[in-house]
Formats: sequence, structure tokens, C-alpha cells
Amino acid sequence: MLAIKDDIDTFDPVALSLPENQFLIDHLGKAPAVVARIPLPVGVNAKAVMPVIEKVYGLLEVEKHDNEAWVGLDALKARCRLYLQHSEEWLRMKAARGPSFPRYPTMAGWDSRGRAAMGATGSDCGWVRTYFDDQGDRHPLAVALHGDEVVHELPRWVRQTVKYSDLLTNDEEGWIRCPICQVTEKYQVESQASRASAQGRMAKHLLHAKEHVEAHRDLHLKVFGN
Repeated sequence: MLAIKDDIDTFDPVALSLPENQFLIDHLGKAPAVVARIPLPVGVNAKAVMPVIEKVYGLLEVEKHDNEAWVGLDALKARCRLYLQHSEEWLRMKAARGPSFPRYPTMAGWDSRGRAAMGATGSDCGWVRTYFDDQGDRHPLAVALHGDEVVHELPRWVRQTVKYSDLLTNDEEGWIRCPICQVTEKYQVESQASRASAQGRMAKHLLHAKEHVEAHRDLHLKVFGN
């Protein structure tokens, strides 16, 4: 997989090793002939970094002579730094949390208790594609070379799903409600066993709902974790 492709017009730091990302931070923007004379550090493959060096140098020349705008050198270096930053954080968390913690957290879905489910709906599939911000939202690591990527209109038969993160509850009246379809389970306010039973019934509802199946299962993962 190449880090930069003309037909897609994006730069993806994930396609490069960590040393290759650092190499680009240090040398991106220099003339290819100059970079070709630099001894390559361990973990850096010329076949991976030189196409990026050549492409970016070409974009800089076109910008200088024809005033053609693009995302810019600093944006690409910043994306390399971002990937290195998150890779370091993932390694640190893996070391601290033990073997059950995912090596690549974005390839899992996470519930409100911090439990991971590998391959869950919305998680990265095949390879790392995103990172989490401080609010837990996903963002792509790849960056478009010429501004924002085109967002195509969805086919009319594709239903966009609203994302829900928790159940609706009312501890005064004693009920738990599904925010997707408004199914409600009641319980006795003074009884923890009654509340636990209502939660169990709601968990079954989320797993076995016949409509908005993906939204229900995604909510079940967030609330109950499995």
C-alpha cells in the first residue's frame, strides 16, 4: 500500500512505518535528488518514502509557479506527527493494560465502561484508518492533498443511522427507555433487583430488535459491552 496515490489524492501516514514517518517529518519538502543522498535510517525503505518526497516536491513547485493551492507541507508533517503521537500512546496503553488490551484501539468498538469489542460496527477494519479525539470521536488519519475529500450523496436506499450512546432512564418514575424506538421497561424504584431485571429485558430488546438492527446493536455494545 502506498502512502500517497495520484488517483485518490490523499496522503496516509499509516501506510508508512514509524521511522518512515519521522524521516518525512525531517526531510519532506527537500528536492528528491538531495533526499536520495541521505543515508536511510533503520526501518526506512526508499520505495516507500521517495514517492512521497517526489510528489510533495512537485506540489511545492506547482504552487510556487502556478499558484495552485493544496493542503500544504505543514499539514502533511503534522499528520505524520499525529500518527506517531497516537502510536506511542497505543503502545503505552497496551503495556499498562496487559495482553487483553487491543494493540490498535481504533480496530475495536468501546462501551461506556471502557471495554473493547474487536471488529464492532464503526471500528477500523483491515488496518488502522482513524484516531480518537479527546471526546472519543473518530477522525481519519489520511488527509486529502487538495482540501476536503468529496463526500458523495448516499444512494436513496441507504438509511443514515443516528448514533445513540446511552439509554433514557427515569429513576423517579422507575423506567428505562430505548431512544431508538421508545420501547420502555418499568421497574420498582425501591428495588435494585427489579431495576436489574428491567435492564436485562432492555438488553435483550437491543439484541433482538427487528427494526434499525444496526443502531440497536451499536447501542447494546455501548451500554452493555458485549
